[in-house]
Amino acid sequence: MFNGNLKLKVNIRTAKLIEALINNKAKHLDNYEKAVKVYFADLTTAIGKIAEQVAEGNLKTDHTLNLPKPVNNKAEYDKYINMLIASNDEMVEITAEEYSCIVEDNWSWAIQALTLNASYFNKFTG
Repeated sequence: MFNGNLKLKVNIRTAKLIEALINNKAKHLDNYEKAVKVYFADLTTAIGKIAEQVAEGNLKTDHTLNLPKPVNNKAEYDKYINMLIASNDEMVEITAEEYSCIVEDNWSWAIQALTLNASYFNKFTG
């Protein structure tokens, strides 16, 4: 039975790969910017609640903040964009796995950032 893991390699125009990376980076940065706005709003609310409890003299105040910071992977996208820009090759041979990462944005670090940032940007109201 076929498991979907072909060892396929194809030649793709470098410009198309750069375009895909730039588009994926733009989506990521849009999500990140929305996530940061919600993160700061959530952080402000949480700190305000703590301040209220402290002002009331509540010694049982829980002052832990369990708000992970949004993840910005701009540098990762830029690394691969700049690498392809610096290439002298009009065409680049890539594997199916590399295609999945570059074009479909299925890098492990991109998926992790999307998962974490989504907890914030899904609440974004603009």
